[in-house]
Amino acid sequence: RHREALGVYEAALVHDPLDEAQHRGAIRCWLALGEPAAARRAYERCREQLRAGLGVAPAAATEALLAAAR
Repeated sequence: RHREALGVYEAALVHDPLDEAQHRGAIRCWLALGEPAAARRAYERCREQLRAGLGVAPAAATEALLAAAR
């Protein structure tokens, strides 16, 4: 079911790439699928989109997911 959920999160991000909660959901799915490298890439995409779009860094909750991906 994580693969299905990942598709939902990715589709939501197409419509709102600045929705950090959707980014976190995608990162969690990658971690649950045993893909830490993909989770790190998803985090980096989140970080870049938040910086470019809002001029902010990811929230502490998102940073904690990155730590889990390591």
